[in-house]
Amino acid sequence: MNIKYLLTILIISSSLLSAPPGLYNFQNTCYLNSSLQNLFNCQALRQYLVGKKTYLPNTFASSFRALIQEMQKGLPLLDKKNRQLNDFVLNYAYPVMGGCDQQDATEFIEHVLNLLMEQDPAYQAPQFKDPNTLKREHAIGKLFSLGQTLTVNCPSINFTRTRPQIDYEIRLNPQVRDYTTVAECLQNYFAAEKLDTYKLDLDEAEKTQRPDLIPHNQTYIHDCTHRLALQHTSEFVIIALKRFDNNRRKLGQDITVEPIINFAPYMANPTLPTPNYELIGSIVQMGSLSGGHYVAYVKSNGSWYLCNDEVVKKISWQEMQTDKHQGIHQSYILFYQRQNGQRTPNGITGKCSKITARG
Repeated sequence: MNIKYLLTILIISSSLLSAPPGLYNFQNTCYLNSSLQNLFNCQALRQYLVGKKTYLPNTFASSFRALIQEMQKGLPLLDKKNRQLNDFVLNYAYPVMGGCDQQDATEFIEHVLNLLMEQDPAYQAPQFKDPNTLKREHAIGKLFSLGQTLTVNCPSINFTRTRPQIDYEIRLNPQVRDYTTVAECLQNYFAAEKLDTYKLDLDEAEKTQRPDLIPHNQTYIHDCTHRLALQHTSEFVIIALKRFDNNRRKLGQDITVEPIINFAPYMANPTLPTPNYELIGSIVQMGSLSGGHYVAYVKSNGSWYLCNDEVVKKISWQEMQTDKHQGIHQSYILFYQRQNGQRTPNGITGKCSKITARG
């Protein structure tokens, strides 16, 4: 065997290990494949699942973990008879998503993250039945969940209420004022919004602290505002852009996607250090919600790849911006990651780097 042949094999192998694996499209599973590519690209999640030995067999979580391990080998999964892909799609993804019709990628991602936590044997105590507690305490929740606060202010009765909420993604609506960039959408999302009326519904603690407000309870207060703010960020931030109207029709407005975002202006406590977040993935949807097609962009080992089911090809940032039909400006879901490989609260280092083959 000559040296030139060996070098060719090494170059091909290296390329395979750096590129995401192509995924077979069973039937309308492009939404699933594009979601899988982006979740797989989150190395901290991948590391956690590969090291997770306690998922019970014959569950969604154990099947998903087996599929991630199979994808980690770096080889394309182009055969519908591939055991791990076949088992996950037919026995778990289809039932959870309600069949083999085209489904929504954001809903699938939420199902995956929820079930990976809910089916963890280490988190079956009664307190973890509360979804917010589970998101706060579980390692996967710490990787993806965002702590937000919603503050309502009613100056006419000198009343302010701040309540926490935990979400997996920030949902932005570019159509509100015809915004053209993600940054503009974020500024609007976290800006104070005037309410025409606000129904005051005092809890018991508020009644005790503010008895003067009891006569106003269950009445509508005018000239109030509400404002969202970030209480804490996570290793990964998922942004979902509204791309469909109430009639499920596609909203095709081009949105400029910034490769770097800093969330410092949107923090409830502006003194907290907030690192930059780097774009590492995108899901683009073409066509209608019921009859379109999904593709994914992922950044692996410093290079961008277009993942279109079985076909995966290297692509430049410029090409991603200029493609009229499936360019980054038509993104439906964006994945950002904290820069510099800083440690997450659970000690997992989130860093997208070269995919390592494992047996």
